[in-house]
Amino acid sequence: MSYGELAARIETLAAKLRSHADDLEGAKLAKAAQSFSKAAATFEKHVEAAISGSSPDLKELEILLASPAKKLLKASFWDKALRSLHGVREEKPTAAKFLKLVRAEGNATEALALVRREVEAQSVPVTPVPKDKAELQAELWRLGGLTDEEFAAEVAKRWKAAGLKKLAKANAIAVPKEVTLDRLIRMVAEAARRAHGNVHP
Repeated sequence: MSYGELAARIETLAAKLRSHADDLEGAKLAKAAQSFSKAAATFEKHVEAAISGSSPDLKELEILLASPAKKLLKASFWDKALRSLHGVREEKPTAAKFLKLVRAEGNATEALALVRREVEAQSVPVTPVPKDKAELQAELWRLGGLTDEEFAAEVAKRWKAAGLKKLAKANAIAVPKEVTLDRLIRMVAEAARRAHGNVHP
């Protein structure tokens, strides 16, 4: 049976059901209807996935993820993308897992937009960390005005432990000698929020 023939059969059945909906009853029919509804829902997902598989956005996404631009996308991005777009958390988030879910769920348009934004953001040249004390103090204030997501993205891309320690020293942030990177980032973030809230440019 071709898909065209299947569509015609479903349309005929739908017309019969619509015409006699008020007259139909019986436990066997109700049970069969429930089974058919579940099967139809599953089939509908497969149809949508197949349609999405030939969509221009999916093709562009596949090309983008096969290009050198893929190297700009780190595991932290795939973790965020999988959670925001698919509501799942993977122990080892990868582009392959992301693409597999996009094909299955048919949301290539949203996925492409998400990946494009990240590639563009990561393609921006990194500004060197300031060395002057006054510049480092101004930098702390600027960081305090970023959203949590923007702050995390900038720190991951631009700031290493040594730079964060210089930033902390210039702003009189007492940093323990054996501080971990995560703790150092939290300390700088808290100080930046306070600085931005209390000082105006």
